[in-house]
Amino acid sequence: MNSKKLNVLKVVDQWGWSYDFIGREQARYSRHNIIINKYDNVKLDGIDIIYIHSPNIHPSIADLPWEAKERGIKVIGAYGGDPKYYPDGGIPPYPYADIIATISPQTYKYGEDTYENIPTIFFPEGVDTIFFTPKPFDPTKFKAGWAGSFWSIKRCGILDKLIVKVHRQSDWGPKHFKYKRDLTPMLNFYHSIDTFVLSSETECMPRVVLESMACGLPVVSTAVGNVPFLINEKWLTAVHPEEKVIEQMNKCLKRLKYNKNCRKGVGERNRTFICRNFSWDVVQPYWDEIFDYLHEGRTKKIIIKNKEYLNRYAGHFK
Repeated sequence: MNSKKLNVLKVVDQWGWSYDFIGREQARYSRHNIIINKYDNVKLDGIDIIYIHSPNIHPSIADLPWEAKERGIKVIGAYGGDPKYYPDGGIPPYPYADIIATISPQTYKYGEDTYENIPTIFFPEGVDTIFFTPKPFDPTKFKAGWAGSFWSIKRCGILDKLIVKVHRQSDWGPKHFKYKRDLTPMLNFYHSIDTFVLSSETECMPRVVLESMACGLPVVSTAVGNVPFLINEKWLTAVHPEEKVIEQMNKCLKRLKYNKNCRKGVGERNRTFICRNFSWDVVQPYWDEIFDYLHEGRTKKIIIKNKEYLNRYAGHFK
């Protein structure tokens, strides 16, 4: 394996939001140099690999893959959301990529169907389980919470129809998009609730679910993105119709509210599962290996490594 410390540039949409947090956490766990640039100030000098988080970050990044290839930089074109929201007009946004990266089943299938000559791989996101830790369990409390942006696909109206009040945390918007913004407010929010609820119509690998689980919280969620292989199926609900989502969520919440032993057990299971499978100290070595193989031009080895990793999730990536 190549022992060279590579310069890996990750291009993000906003400071102080999901892609930025992912890159900063990775930088603490990677043996390579993880560098983060916002889309409007990308610097390619000295870069070995460029990782573009999403094709819809901004129209100005359209030429980035081509510019990188001209400089001999390896290109990873990533998908961070449902493909139907990408404004590609049917034209692949990453024609010059060396590999396509995805974080969920629906974008994995999209990558395979769209890029015939470019391998698609699964890149699992992780969470810092040293930072996101549980609070002491309090059997006398039951407070549900939700966090995210107020986009229509999040379907926050569902939260108003549940049997318990769902407290909301949204740090979305220009006033929150600050360089080096700290995640302490999110940690405090998770520590203020006892169950996390996700009502989305579509997701990929929602950080709020990873963070909630790392904090030892039960999670009740629609079966979107890769949530089905994060939480136990008894805490999953349908995605449509909304009436069924509400009915099934209320059933789950009622059980968690009145069965403290169940609530405690589910939270402990979630924390253990994340620490074993999706903490950065577990998943970042996989990323680092892929970076090494990509830099060396060993595409076949990347494909083999990816298939070995996907064996953990047999059935989810059909």
